[in-house]
Amino acid sequence: MPLLDHVENALRADDPLRQLRAVAIEYLSAGMGRPELLNALEGVRAVLRSQGREADEDTVLELMDVVADYCGPHMRIEL
Repeated sequence: MPLLDHVENALRADDPLRQLRAVAIEYLSAGMGRPELLNALEGVRAVLRSQGREADEDTVLELMDVVADYCGPHMRIEL
């Protein structure tokens, strides 16, 4: 399943940021590097922006902070 589809599913969850974090962990655990994941998420963010989905775009930006390790210890991804 493409990353965009994973993100779309996560954005519909009760706690989208936690679900998106789980998606990021899945991709990182499968061998994708953080820079590659951030680049892919930037593409997803651009799609959301083009659709006028500002709230969803903000949630993806929050995930990008988590992936880049700009987050509190409770959200940090230790891989």
